[in-house]
Amino acid sequence: MNRSLREQRRAALAFPIALAVCLAVSAIAGAQGLLEITVVIESFQRLAMLEPSVAGDVWMNDAANSDWQRLIADLDDASESGALWFVHTIPFAALHTDGMPYGSLYSPWLGILLVFELDENATIITGLTLQYVAEPILAGVDPIDLAIALAESITAGAEAFEVLVGTSLQLDTGRDTRSTLKTRVDEHAGSLQPIYAADIAISQFIVAVLDTLVSGRFPDPLSLVRGEDAEWFMQLAPVAWTQEPESAVVVLASSGWAYQLLWLEITDNGAVSSASLIRLFDSVTTRGGDV
Repeated sequence: MNRSLREQRRAALAFPIALAVCLAVSAIAGAQGLLEITVVIESFQRLAMLEPSVAGDVWMNDAANSDWQRLIADLDDASESGALWFVHTIPFAALHTDGMPYGSLYSPWLGILLVFELDENATIITGLTLQYVAEPILAGVDPIDLAIALAESITAGAEAFEVLVGTSLQLDTGRDTRSTLKTRVDEHAGSLQPIYAADIAISQFIVAVLDTLVSGRFPDPLSLVRGEDAEWFMQLAPVAWTQEPESAVVVLASSGWAYQLLWLEITDNGAVSSASLIRLFDSVTTRGGDV
């Protein structure tokens, strides 16, 4: 690749994001208030990753939950597909100038932003809305291109969240909104189906890689992530993949480390031929192997 072009692309990764936790609307907010919002949002995400409808039952009041259940009703027959929506999301939190707490979950893979209004004590979700902010993202075959696409999508999600903070949230549960949601969620889940199917080789290869990392072994090129947090390895899950003629690209991520991803190229015989550690808005570090 042309050196100047690569340098430009790397420079783009370093461009700082105006994270929602630093929004002007939340300038008067204390860190504790933002932490309380984040606890609710992340707890909702963890439950939604198992079963979206249960997350609504637990964390929403009756009015918000009623809207939420109508929105995801078309996903009920494929609850696993709906749950994959939440495997890797970006949480934002803010307090409006009137003191009302807002939080959100943004999926750059689906381009979907969920914004929540909470009660004044930031203990329960009282209102929500959904926006389609960007086009869905595919894994691709270049970790730098992927990092740039993710950074741009997340920035768009943060900006959309900033606009909605302080407004009276209303959720559109009409047929068109539900249809678009179902299409995006189903397509995302369908693209991941082979790597979540236990009887398919690529799925078994990924499990073997994760087992290797969790056990504390880092053969090249996985030595790239030696020294990373062991809990990160335990939370990693596939969020995207692309099949190439003689290999597959698999992207692993966790909402617990929303801005850090592991990009792997796996050969047809299950060997990791290259690995890239993506730190969004910071850097992409790549290491290749000899296979």
